[in-house]
Amino acid sequence: MNFLFNQASNEARSAFGDGRCFIERFVHNPRHIEVQILGDGSGNVVHLFDRDCSVQRRHQKVVEMAPATGLPESTRLAILNDAVRLTSAVKYKNAGTVEFLVDEEGRHYFCEVNPRVQVEHTVTEEVTGIDIVQSQIMIAAGKSLEELGLTQDTIKTSGFAMQCRVTTEDPSQDFRPDTGGRLLCFHALLSTNFLWTEDVGTHSDLHTSPPFIVAPITIQLLMYSECQQVWVSGWMTGQVSLVRRSRHTTTHFC
Repeated sequence: MNFLFNQASNEARSAFGDGRCFIERFVHNPRHIEVQILGDGSGNVVHLFDRDCSVQRRHQKVVEMAPATGLPESTRLAILNDAVRLTSAVKYKNAGTVEFLVDEEGRHYFCEVNPRVQVEHTVTEEVTGIDIVQSQIMIAAGKSLEELGLTQDTIKTSGFAMQCRVTTEDPSQDFRPDTGGRLLCFHALLSTNFLWTEDVGTHSDLHTSPPFIVAPITIQLLMYSECQQVWVSGWMTGQVSLVRRSRHTTTHFC
């Protein structure tokens, strides 16, 4: 460790003229757990519970779930409390995400705050019923959380939601890009709700249903169910139906 630290310090000194370094804890096989928050700039912050974004490829999120399953309740409460405490202390004003890593012993470590609405905010909207984008706009217009009726004791979760970012790449060929194709049919369980979002440009989504053209970019598949068992079964059904009718996609990786 001493050798590696000195090596890094020498490299920093050569490149930047400053050899000071800091050591970060290595977290083996972590889970990526994040907390959706809303703050009105007065120190008043509420959380909209948590999401699990641990399934990633090249450090890019692929599957997002809300709420995080299999998380010890004590760990969940500690993460939620720390997220609110941090953003309240700086009088945060906006929608935002506080991100953590959780190790195999249930200990959590702060990563960063993303001061914006993230792609995966939709799974939180599904389980809380709160329109995050609308809330952000109203806060920017000067509304307080109290005026919006957003108090922590009234914010609850119901059911389970999952979102998968499907791209037209072939996982069996080292994720070689495909040219896209035409999705002819999609079948889902009657007890689940699916929403398609086809990304056609920066911050521009088309909400549609098959048939439609699958471009070599991202399709977001969002599913919600009141029952976790139906949620997983419906997800698998959706995956199989999707890959059967389209060209190479990352559904098997998801």
